[in-house]
Amino acid sequence: MTMYDCFLEIAFEAELDTKEDPELLEISSRICNENLSTRATSITELRKMIFDRGECEPRRTDDEYLLRFLRCKDFIVPRAHRLLVRYCRFRENHPHLYQDVDLWSLMKVGNIYECCLHDKPGVGRLSIGATPARLNSLHLINYTWLLNTFFYIFKKFIPQNAWDRIHFHGSDLKSLHKIVDLECLPARYGGTCNSVVSVSKWLQKIKKYRDGNFDREMKELGYLIKE
Repeated sequence: MTMYDCFLEIAFEAELDTKEDPELLEISSRICNENLSTRATSITELRKMIFDRGECEPRRTDDEYLLRFLRCKDFIVPRAHRLLVRYCRFRENHPHLYQDVDLWSLMKVGNIYECCLHDKPGVGRLSIGATPARLNSLHLINYTWLLNTFFYIFKKFIPQNAWDRIHFHGSDLKSLHKIVDLECLPARYGGTCNSVVSVSKWLQKIKKYRDGNFDREMKELGYLIKE
């Protein structure tokens, strides 16, 4: 096993460690407006809002689960609640995307091909708006002038804070390098990162280092966990 392989093993094992490390808390405090002294209160307020309003029936209401939605919305409880409602409704309206999904079978998919994504109007926006994940920036490269024209035509329909996160680079990778460190980019984008891991390999490592808590949480979210 090479030094690189050893590093990957350590990194993946640490990724599944559920303990909060100081670095994570510092980043969450800086980016997500998280405050340890008021975090428990925010979680309690969100849980109470869920039951009082009755707009959704989430599969989980434990602290760790609700914390994901609060972090996405800068610990503004009403906004976190709206995100949770959208997430639950998206699952209800698209059950085929979540029914009998075998998590480990996704390893067989891998990176099949690259293509233009054909999306119905509003579906992509809905799926993003219903996902409990932060989108700090979006970088577009190697696109045609048509896409650039399209974005500027519809700019007035995009919130300013969202527009500020979109970066157009075209084929000029130098502008990308001014924002994203070369150590974080693979060679195909002019970077020096050699630790790009495929989704298939990522799932293999998760399967290797997972514990009982991981299996329980995935099952609560509706995934099938097979050996």
